Amino acid sequence: TARCGCSRDPRAARRPSPRPLVDLASTHTSPSVERSVLLRMGFSSLEARAIVEKCVEKGLLGKGAGHVVWRLAAIRGCGVREVEPGLAAGRGWNEVAEYFGRRAGGSGR
Repeated sequence: TARCGCSRDPRAARRPSPRPLVDLASTHTSPSVERSVLLRMGFSSLEARAIVEKCVEKGLLGKGAGHVVWRLAAIRGCGVREVEPGLAAGRGWNEVAEYFGRRAGGSGR
């Protein structure tokens, strides 16, 4: 230990909980941020826009549009690009909403 009585071992330091960051992200995202995430996942701007609009409509934007797409792909056991045509057309939202514990038809509040 150091003279101050604290340990200098960095492994001994308590790591802060990531929960505040998760809470901040879920309340401070925007459609443009979520479209950007989808663009980086390989979706076109038209695909990203359609998915984000549905996320807003279903009250799931705070979960993250990329997370929504990834989660549906995981539920179905396929790739993210395979679920996009259905999501953009309005299919698959009930599965995602059920996973996140929200009603698929509204804000879920």
